[in-house]
Amino acid sequence: MDQVLEESTGFVVQKERGKALKVLAEALERKDLSKSDQEKLKAAQKRVEEIFFTDRGQSLYESAKNLYLISSPLAAKKMAESLALEGDNVLILKGLVLAELKDGQCDSAKENFQKWRSVQSSPFDAFDALFWYCKGSAPAEFSDENLSLWMKSFFDGVFALWRDKKEAAENAFLKAAELNPDFPEISYWLWKVNPQRLDAGLKYKHACETQKMKWVKKFEEFPWICQYQNEVSGLEDVDE
Repeated sequence: MDQVLEESTGFVVQKERGKALKVLAEALERKDLSKSDQEKLKAAQKRVEEIFFTDRGQSLYESAKNLYLISSPLAAKKMAESLALEGDNVLILKGLVLAELKDGQCDSAKENFQKWRSVQSSPFDAFDALFWYCKGSAPAEFSDENLSLWMKSFFDGVFALWRDKKEAAENAFLKAAELNPDFPEISYWLWKVNPQRLDAGLKYKHACETQKMKWVKKFEEFPWICQYQNEVSGLEDVDE
């Protein structure tokens, strides 16, 4: 085990991320590994996936993170510059994919997601659904095998609405809201599919006006939190 870790570390020193990960991945395939050794290898794998080789690359990455909510095009540009310096660092790849999705660069995001998946065995499971959400169109089918139940219901609702199946969409959103009442976009889409549900529209308005950053952090892998905030800004509670 020590020899594997030393060999991997040697490649890291040479800035050979791919070779370091290959050594660790091959070691993880062994059948005689103890649980302790598996944990050590996985921890080493994570470190190699995320390590920055240059100060400039890390600086660009941090700058891109700070720009993400202000200007997703500029964030994506800086993430790409960082990636060019660092090679397939999974933190950068994730940041680039999310920035491109947020900016509507759906096809480029898909291409970079494929790079990410080739480096890291388990990137987030929702990409296929996020890709079609980014496209603004309902796919004939999409991969929902690994989605949580609330995410599956949410995307089922959006795609049903885009197919003009409003009843099915509303039922899916109601199910998603029961499973995860915190995700603000469910409230928006419930109001969108049925404007009679003023309470849902007002809930979305309130969530985005008062706690947007909380939801952005909690649901960081959904890059469009409060995307439709302006659309509900004029809603008023009839009891006020």
